[in-house]
Amino acid sequence: MRPLASISLTPVDICPPPTPSAATMSTSPILALPPEVLHQILKYLPIATLLKFGRTSKCNYAAAILALQNLRLAILPRHIHGVLAFLSSSTFDDNDADLGDTFFDDPSRNKVIITSPLPPPDGPQRSRTKPASQRTVTPAHYREKLLQLQNALACSILSTPTLARLSSLTLHIYHIISPSLTEILATLLPSLRDLRLNFYHPYLHDTCLPAQYWTNPIYLEPSPIWNALAGVGVESGANLQLRRLEKLTVERAGITSFQLRKWVECNPNLRELRLRNVAGVDAEFVQWLGRYYGDSESGAAAKPTRMKVLALESCSSLVADSVEHLTWLDSLFGVSGSQARVHDQGDDSALQVLSLRYSMSVRTPALCAYLESRRPGVQQITFPDGRILARKKNRHKRSRPERPSKEINPSGTCSHQRRQRTRTTQPVSQGEGQDGNGNDHEPTAVDVDIQALGIDETSSDENETSEDEDSPSSSPVSYLRLINRRRPRKGCKFIPSDIIEPDPDVT
Repeated sequence: MRPLASISLTPVDICPPPTPSAATMSTSPILALPPEVLHQILKYLPIATLLKFGRTSKCNYAAAILALQNLRLAILPRHIHGVLAFLSSSTFDDNDADLGDTFFDDPSRNKVIITSPLPPPDGPQRSRTKPASQRTVTPAHYREKLLQLQNALACSILSTPTLARLSSLTLHIYHIISPSLTEILATLLPSLRDLRLNFYHPYLHDTCLPAQYWTNPIYLEPSPIWNALAGVGVESGANLQLRRLEKLTVERAGITSFQLRKWVECNPNLRELRLRNVAGVDAEFVQWLGRYYGDSESGAAAKPTRMKVLALESCSSLVADSVEHLTWLDSLFGVSGSQARVHDQGDDSALQVLSLRYSMSVRTPALCAYLESRRPGVQQITFPDGRILARKKNRHKRSRPERPSKEINPSGTCSHQRRQRTRTTQPVSQGEGQDGNGNDHEPTAVDVDIQALGIDETSSDENETSEDEDSPSSSPVSYLRLINRRRPRKGCKFIPSDIIEPDPDVT
């Protein structure tokens, strides 16, 4: 079976199946299986095979729709670009790890790469006689045509009825410019629980893109196309069906703060929110986020689900210079005002993971002062400079085995004491038992003291703890520990800047 990453998916492959004959439906052996068994089998099939199976009959088509719940789609100019997009993905789908048997667990079965090639802007070969000012296609015009092609391909695929039951969708394209694409996401995919829109591809170097296109916030322009997802307006609010999101990830988007607030408000079950290089993440948005998840607005509407993961990364509009600018985190962490409390490691209702990586307008000293004053029970927090702090591990000293009582040992001494006072009688050899005259001597008892090697269990526990935890001076927050990277080898000058090991304690 070919890997799915090498399969090209077209809209023809996901069209509704033709009406089968009665003989075909009656002779199909797959219909004899129970529906739950058939569903588990179909979950292992790649998307291309699953779609071919769904075109055989109406019953198989319905079963294929139910089994097709996860799609990761990359529409990029070249196939290698899609491979890089999946490799650089910061999050992983949980469905890939919960399929059971690792022999059939192919992580690429839900990945689809569609190439969006366009002829070069200068034709097959660059003209050496025609100057650059007289060329017909400019890089800006070529970039506009490329974005239109990618959005049109995404619309043709996501608008098919076969994908109506998707619960998880990841879309990798350059940028979203089509109002039809946002309308499809907002109206035709009501079962989505996990949505990720990735328009951030710094590993791609395209000549039609200006310099620093992926990182510079000046290219993040506001647009009314986000109103369909946010439910802004009478028509958009009435047609909005995307209201059950639990995980939302947006990377590099020009959505405004108002549109972002309305989008979060339309999905009260949101538990994980990841925004990277988003223009709408500013002081107004985070202050509203703190009030929305606080107790002040709980009586006005249904109380939203407590957020567990919040990542506001590479957001240049987010500014926090003092502790007062970070008080919006109080309601998310479940702390009250300036009163410091003992962090509860068993509290699962508050925010567990916070990431402010590369949001350089957030001052690290202010964040440290806030953590020291509030002391929230956070599992992991990422500083703007990339340092990761996690909850300290609770290590208990191992209990020593109890010594047997006198009733159990009739001799009145334990075995450990007897080993220390063991007297062994060693027979004297024949040569040593005779003196110079050849007279024999009686064998004497040689006292040998067997000293037990004591093991200091306390010191071993301390050494074991020191391997995992840093010294207090290395962590900027007293009750959190700094996660170390691996020590570089001798003679190796490579210093990892963005490669951070995950914390094994955080699930």
